[in-house]
Amino acid sequence: MRTCVAMLLIAVANVQAAAQDNSSNAEVMAAKIESALALMNQRAPIAISPVQKMTKVRRDGNAIIYQIETAVPKDEWTQEMRDKSSRDMTKVMCSDKNTRTLLDDYGYELRYAFSDTTGVSVMDFVVTRDKCPNLP
Repeated sequence: MRTCVAMLLIAVANVQAAAQDNSSNAEVMAAKIESALALMNQRAPIAISPVQKMTKVRRDGNAIIYQIETAVPKDEWTQEMRDKSSRDMTKVMCSDKNTRTLLDDYGYELRYAFSDTTGVSVMDFVVTRDKCPNLP
């Protein structure tokens, strides 16, 4: 999980640094994000953990959508596993300054869609500004 999160945070940092040149231009920001996501997709699949990998990331308006494949079949997932995955990823994303800037200053949301190896949806969750208690 750390490798994927690190890549996500590096991509966001690169986007943020580029956006500071012209923060009032939403189109420039969107183009920079698209560029960062394209680089991530070139490296996909990216191992998140021994049983999870990010297979694709894309932007839809002000949402960045991460598709995560898990080797654990849907019928073996418990609510506790779903809660822990959501809580852990939210904590990591909310604790990063650059991600928080995307969420707060630019109104982005981060969507995570987990599916098993057969393509069956396991869980979805969204990280938004209001889920990050440390934001002003």
